[in-house]
Amino acid sequence: MARPIKKGLDYFPVDTDIFENIQVRKLKSRYKSFGFLAYFTLLCDIYKKEGYFLQLSDDYVYDLADRLGDTEEKIQEIIAYCL
Repeated sequence: MARPIKKGLDYFPVDTDIFENIQVRKLKSRYKSFGFLAYFTLLCDIYKKEGYFLQLSDDYVYDLADRLGDTEEKIQEIIAYCL
């Protein structure tokens, strides 16, 4: 019997110079370390669930805000900034 096809990834590579990336530096400048935490959590969720995309919903934004300990509005603002 074949194994079910796994969705998502168990790990993904991250460049060692991620903190030199101008977009990451701007994100950190605007939202401090919380902005990077939200960004990296989004990356983990993207790669973990489907492997290359994430379906944004009010429930997901609530869940992310709850996990990170901030407001849904702040999370939506960071996501919009990243996009």
